[in-house]
Amino acid sequence: MDKHQENFKRYFARAVYWVRVREQIEKGLNREFTKTLKDVTGYSFNLVRNLIDIESEAAYERTLCCFADSGIAKLIQFVGIEEQLNIWHLHVTEIIYSLYKDIMQESLVVDTSMDPLSFKEYIEAPKTLKDCSIDYSPAMDHRLSLCDQMSGTTKLFLRFYMESFYASTAEQLLSSLRKKIHSVSGKLKHSVAGMCLWFIKFLGVFELELKELNTVERLVKINQIGLDLVDSLIRNGENNEDFLNQASHFFLAFGNMVRKSEIATVFTDFNLKVQAIANAKLRILINSQNAKEQKLGIAMCASLIMTTRNEDDKSGMSALEDTKIIKSVLTFIEREHPAKIDDAFVVAIYDVLQKFDATVEELATAPFMKLVLLKSELSHPLPSKICRVINESTSNEDELREKLQKLSAGDAELLRELCALFSISNEPAAKKRAMESGNETQVINEQYQSLFNDKSKIAFFKWLREIALAPSSLKSTALLIFEKAPAHIREMLDDPLIQDFLSDLGCLRNHSGKWHSPKESVIDKIRSLTDSMIFVSCANDTITALSARSLKSEKKKKKRGIGKKKNDSAESKLKNPTSIFGVTRGPPPQVSL
Repeated sequence: MDKHQENFKRYFARAVYWVRVREQIEKGLNREFTKTLKDVTGYSFNLVRNLIDIESEAAYERTLCCFADSGIAKLIQFVGIEEQLNIWHLHVTEIIYSLYKDIMQESLVVDTSMDPLSFKEYIEAPKTLKDCSIDYSPAMDHRLSLCDQMSGTTKLFLRFYMESFYASTAEQLLSSLRKKIHSVSGKLKHSVAGMCLWFIKFLGVFELELKELNTVERLVKINQIGLDLVDSLIRNGENNEDFLNQASHFFLAFGNMVRKSEIATVFTDFNLKVQAIANAKLRILINSQNAKEQKLGIAMCASLIMTTRNEDDKSGMSALEDTKIIKSVLTFIEREHPAKIDDAFVVAIYDVLQKFDATVEELATAPFMKLVLLKSELSHPLPSKICRVINESTSNEDELREKLQKLSAGDAELLRELCALFSISNEPAAKKRAMESGNETQVINEQYQSLFNDKSKIAFFKWLREIALAPSSLKSTALLIFEKAPAHIREMLDDPLIQDFLSDLGCLRNHSGKWHSPKESVIDKIRSLTDSMIFVSCANDTITALSARSLKSEKKKKKRGIGKKKNDSAESKLKNPTSIFGVTRGPPPQVSL
């Protein structure tokens, strides 16, 4: 289906087709046909949205050029401006969302002096429907060929088009949607609100990056619309995760915008509204069992912190008193996988924890340290402070390692990462000295006693024992020995403790990440470690069978499936038992010495 859609988009990237679609929409807006007016016009808008929305690198720039040159871009803008055409405002919002949802605002900061296709004309907004009309001409096809030759040219169109849309259309369009939001039913209401919040956030960052807050009054009005949407739809019985997620990003974007602005006083009224919403709903959100609601509460809290500049002004923070914010943030981190938390929200988490003086004892948890390690590229003073305090609280490397072991809570992978972060070895000094003095096996035996006593791992050690007692001809193939393991043994190789055990034995990994043991010394260690394990002793016939399979000259290919007798007796199965490799054993071959 994806390939079919991509082919459709590529085939449709012709100027004449887009001109015909615009003409069809114009007929609907002019009411030139009545019976199917709403359906045909709506379907035409949907076609434009879907053509833009289909992912296709090959047809992406051609589609944008067709969207611009055919007059549809100006038509969409005109519809968004006109209050009388508000029935189509949701379609306009969907098309704008499809155009810019994957665009970073910073990427629109481009040199506008080089504009070979004259996209700058889109800065001027259309005033009438006639301003959108363009007749198809062969010159459009020539412009498409130029677009193919000059990759990235359409970024200029996106830049100029959004600049015009922000100046003339955005406020009217968002105000119209805000008025009719409650007439929309069910989950669609939250979907529309979520798109509006995304658009408002996009415009805020666009203004900050490109306009340098030169039209901040318009931006305040637009953000006020977003705040009204959040206030009216939070916890109204409809749980929509996308809306809650967009609301979180809306608050964070507003906080960053105020923090970077030199004229923060213009946001005073808006900030008071944020405080009012926080006073009414923050405590409920922050203590919610829904992770998305909790995320919104944390984002709201971070926004208040970023917009409260005067440290002596405590009125803005009154909503945060007695909310147990630190506990709520740590609970959220435990629920969400660190990889699912975006960078902007991680910075917000750090801001909140730092503002409320979270102690090292509170933050020294496995989930929080996993977050720190995964987001180590972020610049924030809190993680550095926590690591410095942990390091200074110990007097030597062994104490630090012991503290990190407690912090990792049995997670071997986390312990290795923490030891690397603090630039220490994850092996105790006593173990290293014992290995140097030749007592390595004894140290490993003591360290992994709990693993040896684990009854669920008996099969694994039986398998290791068979390898250790096999003749030397089999040991020479130890490079691939782990690949021959039965499925249930290979599953055990994913256990972090077994991985640590194999690493300490001296087993290595090949370029594919699979375990192997090319050294004879590793086999000797296995034999020594499993020698005292009564429960892993192997029968002689198993060892003989291993020996038999190691002699390549005597191997015979067994028939399977067709030709195999279906009425094998139980007695024949007992005479030829199955080894732990899952292969039916035959009698050992007679080898002349």
